[in-house]
Amino acid sequence: MTRTREWRLAHVALVIAAITASPIASMRAQAPGTAPSEAVRASAPWSVTGADLVCVVTEQRSQKSDALPTRRLIVYPEKQGASQPLFSTETPDTPLGISPLGEYNARMLVAWVGGSAYHFQVLAYLDGKAREVLAKGSRAFPEIVRDQQGNELLLFTELRLEEGQWRREHGTTEVFAWTGHGYDRLGQVPWVKRLECTSKETCARVQ
Repeated sequence: MTRTREWRLAHVALVIAAITASPIASMRAQAPGTAPSEAVRASAPWSVTGADLVCVVTEQRSQKSDALPTRRLIVYPEKQGASQPLFSTETPDTPLGISPLGEYNARMLVAWVGGSAYHFQVLAYLDGKAREVLAKGSRAFPEIVRDQQGNELLLFTELRLEEGQWRREHGTTEVFAWTGHGYDRLGQVPWVKRLECTSKETCARVQ
């Protein structure tokens, strides 16, 4: 259980660093398949087995004053001459940031906000392709946990409204485990017992 408790909170500061510190935050997008009118709002390098990639979030404002801008998440090879993105998706949500979950061959976490909740995308590079392997909405940022074997767990907590404030203490946490090909949902447990949920069996015992 020792390594399981060596967890860190995926705080806002972790993922918004790409926006606040990126020297290219105001540059025009250079990603394949983008329009000249698209501006880069966040960028992060992504080093994986067999490829060096770049993830960018672009923004294109509508010609209609009352319309929301269109934001795109794009993944493309870092090498020059790439003609097509490896991954591209659109959203009206506002980007908070983008960050890999590790130094090498890790998943990429993208955070957005829209309405009254955060929206999270997790990308993985599998079989030469960038793919979305998890999409989740939450009122709180996820926690990133390593179990005793070093396997990655993502914990999404459903906050509970108490006395006008959203709190974790009496909420529940949904736990997902990385399998090498995707995320397996282990279960949903009380927040206070979330670090005991490292497999479907242990999750079932702490319901």
